[in-house]
Amino acid sequence: MSLAPFVPSPPDVVTTMLQLADVKKDEELFDLGCGDGRIIIEAAQKFGAKAVGVELDKGHYEECVRRIRESNLDGRVNVIRGNLLNVDLRSADVVTLYLLPISNEEVRPKLERELKNGARVVSHDFPISKWKPNEVKEIKASWSSHKIYLYILQFRTEVTELKEALLTRKPILRRVYNQEKRFLAHTLSHVKRIFRRNTDQKRR
Repeated sequence: MSLAPFVPSPPDVVTTMLQLADVKKDEELFDLGCGDGRIIIEAAQKFGAKAVGVELDKGHYEECVRRIRESNLDGRVNVIRGNLLNVDLRSADVVTLYLLPISNEEVRPKLERELKNGARVVSHDFPISKWKPNEVKEIKASWSSHKIYLYILQFRTEVTELKEALLTRKPILRRVYNQEKRFLAHTLSHVKRIFRRNTDQKRR
């Protein structure tokens, strides 16, 4: 199910979104609901980003793939056909959105859960509820006014990051635990033998 109808962002809005996000060379940008690919193509061409678009609609996906090839950006820009809620965002430095308010509400927990500290989220026209924007910029484009919201994430704590680091090292931790367990069992067995020997000697 689509989280928003396709309404293309005007070129000036696209540029302003990327400038506000301060996209840098080789950073990874995800455009959730990329439509015809205009944001990811400009992010790569003008800002040097590695860009990934996510698009559910088959027609828009195919148009996006065609425009990427025509722009000679294969390998620099990729597009995924699928539900944006199923895409892993942990590598993202920047996420761009032009979704409905209810869709922003739906995607917010995923952003909080997966994005790293310092990642930037830029939303066109609609704010993300329960988040306080770091900056809001209003511009005139295509005979109308557009608001762009910038959020810089700082949700992840050191405790959360440590927990995830430990979880990714589960096999190592399990191996260490098993080694310690065997050592303790061996030590206990040795102590029991000494205790029995001493007890036998006293009985004699």
